[in-house]
Amino acid sequence: MEGPALVSWMTAAGCGATGAFCLLHARHKDAPRQRTADGAMGLGMALMALPSGVPAPPPETLAVLFAGLALWPLPGLPRGHRAHHTTEALAMVYMALSMASATGAHAAHGNGLGVPVITWALLAYYAVHLVRSGPRLVPATAQGSPRGSPGDAPCATSGVTAACRTSLSLGMLAMLLTM
Repeated sequence: MEGPALVSWMTAAGCGATGAFCLLHARHKDAPRQRTADGAMGLGMALMALPSGVPAPPPETLAVLFAGLALWPLPGLPRGHRAHHTTEALAMVYMALSMASATGAHAAHGNGLGVPVITWALLAYYAVHLVRSGPRLVPATAQGSPRGSPGDAPCATSGVTAACRTSLSLGMLAMLLTM
């Protein structure tokens, strides 16, 4: 990932932690396939976000990994999440191929024409996704009492799933901005 090393490391740490959390809790009964898909995406994004100069898999290998995630059948997932997962994976394929074709610091942006339309479209998509998913992170209240009971497992709520998706979208936005 281009840009300041601190941003790269923070993005890699956030995506890696989210991916590991999702994979560790994939056994949970509320959304195992969804968490496995989000976990694989998070760990792949962490590899992609590593600062340039740090040993990492070649961009071509990452492109194949993310293409596989885009084609991964996710039966039982809601259509919206499946579409978001596919968009996320294809965006990572796009970034990996851009990295592979880059010969200079910003050669992936084209022939001096600025940022490609695809990058702008993806930036808009993830910005809108973050704005829409933010309210899902605030606990809903029913007559003044918080949702769930104090003894509920933290993984049992859909809020954790929304937080994972929001974290990965924030990582995507950071990576797109530094492209």
